[in-house]
Amino acid sequence: METIHRDDDAWRLTDRDGEQWGPFDQLLVSPPAPQTAALWAAADWDDPRRAALAETVEDVRYRTVWTAVLRYDFRLDVPYYALVDVEKEHPVGWISREECKAGHVPDDETVLIVQAGGEWSTDNYDRDPATNVASLADHAADIVGDDRLRDPTWTDHQGWRYALPQEAVDTEPLTAAEDAGVYHLGDWVPGEARLHAALRDGLETGERLVESL
Repeated sequence: METIHRDDDAWRLTDRDGEQWGPFDQLLVSPPAPQTAALWAAADWDDPRRAALAETVEDVRYRTVWTAVLRYDFRLDVPYYALVDVEKEHPVGWISREECKAGHVPDDETVLIVQAGGEWSTDNYDRDPATNVASLADHAADIVGDDRLRDPTWTDHQGWRYALPQEAVDTEPLTAAEDAGVYHLGDWVPGEARLHAALRDGLETGERLVESL
């Protein structure tokens, strides 16, 4: 959706193609905080709560994540299924072996998931993906101690610019907006970057919405 509108006592939405949706009595807003803040900054809602929402939600900081998937035509012989940078000082945050999961990888192959650390991901997010994949393959080879890992036979990648919220949002403006029928949900509301946090927040938001009907 591109624009949020408030008309009398109803919500309307305009998508990127200019098509309008609504009217709606209630509005659920669940994009990552930076995208939610942008929606409220551009919203057509003549109410001081709009500016308060945009300013408050914009303050939520995120950790960026960039991940490479590396496949090899040999089975890696090491006594562990994953490596984690617990000190958070290395360009690579963790490496996992998908072949350690039953049925995921053929017996004579290796697939590594190499997730870069937050600083590396932020610094290199907009770089050419092939360059990033090659760099992470080199890091994996150095960490595991096997030069064969520098040359994967197949690769994939995925980046999340807004991956992990680093802090909770000030909920006072969000609560005030619920009186107008707009509800916010996601892991950025409690500030806990975990699936169960997003699920719990969604369930609690749903309960408040039902009670308001």
